[in-house]
Amino acid sequence: MSQGTPACPSSCASTSASKRGRGRTRGDHFDLDYTRHEDVRTVVETMMTARRTHRNRMHAYFKKFPSKEAALLKPHPDTTEEQWKELCDLFTSEAFMKRSEQNKKNRSKLTVNHAAGSRSFQRTRACMKNQESGNINPAELYKKNYTNKDGIWTSEGAREIYERMDAFQRQCDLEGKTYTEIEVYSEILGKKSGYVRGLGRAHQLAKARDEIEAMRAAREKDLQEFAKKQAEMEATLRDHREEQRVEQERIRAHWNPCGSSSGSAISVAANLVAVSLATETDGSIICPSSHNSAVGIKPTVGLTSRAGVIPISPRQDTVGPICRTVSDVVYVLGEIVGLDYRDKATIKASLYIPHSGYKQFLKANGLKGKRLGIVRKPFFDFGDDNVLRKIFHQHLKTLSDDHDTCLEICIAENGSASFPIYLYSRNVKNIELCQKTKVDMNKYLKEVVSSPVRTLADVIAFNNKFSDLEKTKEYGQNFFLGSQATNGFGDKEKAALLDMSRLTLNGFVKVMKEHKLDALVTPGADFTPVLAIGGFPGISVPAGYGSNGVPIDICFGGLRGSSQS
Repeated sequence: MSQGTPACPSSCASTSASKRGRGRTRGDHFDLDYTRHEDVRTVVETMMTARRTHRNRMHAYFKKFPSKEAALLKPHPDTTEEQWKELCDLFTSEAFMKRSEQNKKNRSKLTVNHAAGSRSFQRTRACMKNQESGNINPAELYKKNYTNKDGIWTSEGAREIYERMDAFQRQCDLEGKTYTEIEVYSEILGKKSGYVRGLGRAHQLAKARDEIEAMRAAREKDLQEFAKKQAEMEATLRDHREEQRVEQERIRAHWNPCGSSSGSAISVAANLVAVSLATETDGSIICPSSHNSAVGIKPTVGLTSRAGVIPISPRQDTVGPICRTVSDVVYVLGEIVGLDYRDKATIKASLYIPHSGYKQFLKANGLKGKRLGIVRKPFFDFGDDNVLRKIFHQHLKTLSDDHDTCLEICIAENGSASFPIYLYSRNVKNIELCQKTKVDMNKYLKEVVSSPVRTLADVIAFNNKFSDLEKTKEYGQNFFLGSQATNGFGDKEKAALLDMSRLTLNGFVKVMKEHKLDALVTPGADFTPVLAIGGFPGISVPAGYGSNGVPIDICFGGLRGSSQS
């Protein structure tokens, strides 16, 4: 090129680029359209390839050093010290080393016989194949690919490999052994890591196919064994479910959640709520708590307001908490007690509330120094149920041993204490309840802002009209019918009130005061009529499970205002 002729890099670059087929060029720059998917992919692939090539080159350089510290002392010439440090940190990171090791294992699973499967070998093999026999001389095939047109070897190593192949073939010919192209290359070159292709493909695919079939057979066997075990487990589970169903039916036939406030106790027992409130006239707090293994407190009548609660008997109605623990019911009780002028009973009962609340009495040794009365008959007479007898014997023994507070109280059947109350109070209180329910229910319904029923008679008619929904046939409404049939407060009702007052004073109150008791202890909810007619407080605490698997409890009952005890 003369000095007067300028160099034309633009045309050279254009020619070079057009030969490579890499897009259109204008001068020294690629003319790429980044709205075209093909051009964007070309750029991205080029950048990613360059990045991988650069990292592989850096990693090859890094592996020459015995340690990271040694590599840091001599950075690669194409990087700065900061870049080299980042690369060294990458190459020694746990994730990179783990990935490299996994890649190495994956590559070792794929084998190929040297380069005998390359396209150049395939072309050469087609040219050298004997047209009559179809055989190929593997050594000559190798020589043809690693020498130029003048017969000069591309490398000394390739010449040595050829000589070894030729010697191996001559030895096989002398011994009368046959050999194949694959066998020669495998013997001389061994198996080199890489992708399965070319010459070794059929051999490797057949081997892989056998391995896959073996894995499929093993997997099928495992699936059959799993299906067999699953069927056995399902059969066992069905048997257990059937046993549970039979047991539940048996229990359901003799057991129920008990009481009109059973929903409150069930919601606590099922962990649907943390705390709940319930109302009791006779046993509707104590009994559901007992049957659902919950803790329930029936406060002294008037300690909590009944304003807004559907009335049954102002003499016996009360509102109390049902929770999972004693601490929970005590905290809830402390929040719901107090004076409410809408309920006159709270005026007098509010005097029973301790100055600092009830939670001050939550102590681990809270029963120390307390006197507890035990009435063996009729409450602790379990008949042939040895499980209940053993459970309560252990509980009473624990109370006696730890606190020395349990007193055996023997009451004859003709005595004047609590045994006659237990038998008689159920009949007496029903007379008073029937009369008071009609009066108080009518008064309550008249004060309701909006209601389709305004009297007890309306309620009875509503239940009859919607008997399917209200389940009148299953449960009846005898109490409502009996209450509706009453005609005011007559001699019969007055006598019932006098009997209840007499039984309360000469029975439960007398026993508690004569023996200076803090509480009377009974199993289950059988003692609730005694507590109901006097408006006395009580607490139900879980005690275990009976022989039929249902919950049982211990009930502590005391005089009015003794909830803290």
